[in-house]
Amino acid sequence: ETGSTLFPFHMIPVPPIPKYSKTNYEADRGAAMQRIQEFCREFLENTDHELVTHHEPLKAAEILGEEHFDVIFTDLKMPKMNGIAFLDKAKKVQPSAVVIIMTAYATIETAIEATRKGAFDYISKPFRKERILLTIDKAMDWQTLTRENSALRKTLDQHKKFPSIIGSSQAIM
Repeated sequence: ETGSTLFPFHMIPVPPIPKYSKTNYEADRGAAMQRIQEFCREFLENTDHELVTHHEPLKAAEILGEEHFDVIFTDLKMPKMNGIAFLDKAKKVQPSAVVIIMTAYATIETAIEATRKGAFDYISKPFRKERILLTIDKAMDWQTLTRENSALRKTLDQHKKFPSIIGSSQAIM
């Protein structure tokens, strides 16, 4: 099954050593973001999934309004918008999207809050490639079941619109 997956990640960099200039710090931070994006690409290499990554959660939130995503992974701790706020935004813009929160700062409280707000899963770092791929497969299966359920409900609702027909002639059946 194919689908689009959004990874709005932000790696919290170690504070710069005083001798670093702002330019060097930003360059190092940008390089870290590129490494995370490559890491995510490697996860989905040789799969049928399309990957979109962005290291700025506010820009990733904008992208939600422009493109459809089946699965959305977000980090819990990001600048300008945390993963719970991003989850809220994602569920408002794309209610059918499956949102998975990943974090190195896992707590029972944030796991409960994320689940209550509609997160499909909550994964603690460090994580293995197999765990991510399994989670994506489960999310895609969930998407398929949800669509099938919706189609069956629609069919059932249409059958309820007509009163019961009594008869057994070939023309009626």
